[in-house]
Amino acid sequence: MPHSRGYFLSLFRNVGAHPEIAAETGSIEMLRSLVANGHGVGLLATDVPYDLTYDGRSVISRPVAGAPLPSRVVLIRSARVRPTSSMTRFTALTRERIGV
Repeated sequence: MPHSRGYFLSLFRNVGAHPEIAAETGSIEMLRSLVANGHGVGLLATDVPYDLTYDGRSVISRPVAGAPLPSRVVLIRSARVRPTSSMTRFTALTRERIGV
C-alpha cells in the first residue's frame, strides 16, 4: 500500500534489508487477490479478519515477528471548524487510549 510504504521500508532498513518491490497497489483487496493467485507476498498495516478474497481464493495471514516501530497516529480536523462536543470527547478518548 503506497501510504504504508515508508513505514514498511523503515522496518526493513532497521534490520539492514532492502526488499525488491515488484508492484504496489492502493487497494487492500487487490493486494490480497494478487497474493491468492500466486503473485508473491504482501505486507498490510491492518489485519483483515477473513481469509477469502473477492475472487473466492484464500490467503493466510501471519504476524510479522520482532518488535516493529510504532505507527505514527495523528488526529486531524479542519482549522476552520470549531470542535463539537463529540469531537472533543473523541479526542480525549483517543489520547487516553493510545496517547495521541
